[in-house]
Amino acid sequence: TPAKYEAPAAPTLNGSTVTIDEADRSKALEYSLNGGDWTDVPALDNGSFVLPGLAENTGFTFSLRQQASVDGNYEASDAVSCFAVAYNANGGTGSVPCAYANSGSAVTAASGSGLQRAGYTFAGWNTEADGSGTAYAAGSAITTGATLYARWTANYSGGGSSSSTTTTENNPDGSTTTAVTDKTTGTVTETTRTPDGTTGTVVTDQNGEITEVKASVSSAAVTESAKTGEAVKLPVEISAAGSTGDAPAVEVTVPKNSGSVTVEIPVENITPGTVAVIVNADGTEEIIRDSYPTENGLVLTVEGSVTVKIVDNSKSFTDVSAGYWGESAIGFVAARDLFNGTGDGTAFSPDSPMTRAMLMTVLARFDGVDTAGGGSWYEKGLEWAMDSGISDGSAPGAPITREQLAAILYRYAAYKGLQTTASASLSAFADAASVSGWAVDAVHWAVGSGLMNGKNGRIDPAGLTTRAEAAALLHHCLT
Repeated sequence: TPAKYEAPAAPTLNGSTVTIDEADRSKALEYSLNGGDWTDVPALDNGSFVLPGLAENTGFTFSLRQQASVDGNYEASDAVSCFAVAYNANGGTGSVPCAYANSGSAVTAASGSGLQRAGYTFAGWNTEADGSGTAYAAGSAITTGATLYARWTANYSGGGSSSSTTTTENNPDGSTTTAVTDKTTGTVTETTRTPDGTTGTVVTDQNGEITEVKASVSSAAVTESAKTGEAVKLPVEISAAGSTGDAPAVEVTVPKNSGSVTVEIPVENITPGTVAVIVNADGTEEIIRDSYPTENGLVLTVEGSVTVKIVDNSKSFTDVSAGYWGESAIGFVAARDLFNGTGDGTAFSPDSPMTRAMLMTVLARFDGVDTAGGGSWYEKGLEWAMDSGISDGSAPGAPITREQLAAILYRYAAYKGLQTTASASLSAFADAASVSGWAVDAVHWAVGSGLMNGKNGRIDPAGLTTRAEAAALLHHCLT
């Protein structure tokens, strides 16, 4: 195995000029600009070179590494990266100097004190000149290369008193909320900006009813979420409505090219039956089945710009009483239309055995399959399971055992690209040896993932799974 070169020192940036550390100038180096292809570093002039094709006063990300040796004895080194943040007055006068930082560090967004614009007040920065990009408040952290455009708010210039009042409040979490009240209509527009630049706007009418909700996730928040694995908490708060017709639309925007981003929408009256409903471009609506409640809100994954509504889709069943051990899990799966009621739909039959057909249909629904129609109620779900390699389709009406359930969920996790590496010893269970050979890996995974616990010191692999138990396992697996 070839050795790897030691990474070079971080270079120094000054506009489009890059200065290589003196100790690295004799090495064969290559660079990447804004994540593009690797290019040989040209001949240096006093240790420096100018990045070609880079417009003046433009933010960028720059990476440098030592090339692999020609003889193949050394691999290319790890890259060292740094970035530039440039500022554009965007209609104003004056200038703000570029700022630079190494990867892993942050640039503090400038205050804008060096800028002026007649009739306007400086109102922060945005990655797009029209304000449609990611917003950054002065003093917020910027962790990637960017060109930031000044945002301006027009000063009131009419005669007499203003038609609106504005108040600003600094919140304990470091965010700032600006409330603008229209004296004529009574409409209140509250905009909250977090320290990382994420913004949320809630508009209420004179009766206190929410009419508009918007949230824009900052690039800094996306970066931090990717590091920690935690959802980005949006600076808005709403109540779950009883129907989509009564629910205000919530427009959520994430930065371009950010991919999928997990966000949390704070909800006042959260329950296991609270769901997010996406509003499609054609006006149709559908439940986001993988949205799940936390203690204070609802978590969902978004990409680009989406419009959702937050609805309490809770369903009650005559045989699931308040305080029943599986009440929350049953409420979760029923609200997302993963499980239907039994008989006339008013009962859940929590203690009835879960059949293989039921499980296939539930998983197919979660994967977005329309299971309506077909020669039988489970035909579409069974076809999906066979096509996906989840099940061979045999004995659909048979009750499912605990080890069969573990095996099917194990295959489903692999099919969805979820983690299947968790594993735990079964030595604590007196009947561990009775687990079928084909199910051993899956049961190890189910126990290691916390999906399956023992029963009185036994794993009970051949024991039947009730509908309530299946709902609880799926609730745990999907959240």
